[in-house]
Amino acid sequence: MPIQSEGSNDTPAPGDWDYRGGGSEPGRRFSFAVFQWKLSEGGQRLIPGNEYRRFSYSPSTEGRARGRAESLCQELKGLDHLSRCSDPQVRIKFSSDTSINSEDLFLLRRDEHPKVRINVAMHRNATLDILEELSHDAEADVRAAVAWNRNTPDGLVLELSQDQIGTVTSAAGRSLEARRRSGSLTDDAQMVH
Repeated sequence: MPIQSEGSNDTPAPGDWDYRGGGSEPGRRFSFAVFQWKLSEGGQRLIPGNEYRRFSYSPSTEGRARGRAESLCQELKGLDHLSRCSDPQVRIKFSSDTSINSEDLFLLRRDEHPKVRINVAMHRNATLDILEELSHDAEADVRAAVAWNRNTPDGLVLELSQDQIGTVTSAAGRSLEARRRSGSLTDDAQMVH
């Protein structure tokens, strides 16, 4: 346990950040997984939650990987929102969590990493304001993700079908076709499409 020293009587509590992993066999790669402790469904036991970051290492780089995992745990411990984490892999993982709320998505919508913005654009809790903003993103894959989001209004998908990049127009066209087949495409959008 990284946060508690070996032999310590400290026990983790729900919400504490930690990492585990290890082992060292010559020629094999191992990793440390950073996670947050949570209670089991029945609330009886403390169990590791979702993994947010993995640090791979070989026997010669184990100390460095352990240090990076410990450092990340310390940073996460002091954050009020995972969207403010300096590690882009944590933000990518967090942005793909289906349970995050629109406030966190709002904080992530302008993230420097395109994969974070793609996850936000595809997220079921993305608000109309977020989807409209991301429909003008510089990255074509982000705009395509907006087109694929079921919550994106038909009119916005129609706008994206006029994009200059084929990835976006293709995603918008397929999204409109899927909506037409399912009967969810509005009459106005069907007349234009």
